[in-house]
Amino acid sequence: MKTKLSIDAWKYQKIYNKEGYLTKKGIPTNKYGEDKKLDKKWEKYGKAFFTTACGTYNFIRTVVHARNVESIVDIGCGHNHLINFL
Repeated sequence: MKTKLSIDAWKYQKIYNKEGYLTKKGIPTNKYGEDKKLDKKWEKYGKAFFTTACGTYNFIRTVVHARNVESIVDIGCGHNHLINFL
């Protein structure tokens, strides 16, 4: 039996699988592998704060550990990077 995805799940699946076309301001629309500048945008999608030295993730980790948080909900398009980071 084939399960139908929600429209958002379908969109994010296409983004993470690098299918279809990506549009970014100032860069011509293209498929993955056809423009190195655009490929970098595909690679960084959903990871805007993950790689910064003192970005949002480090702040969240500090708060979570300082307050002894026992559960957290990660909602967004980061592909569970926040949860894995913590």
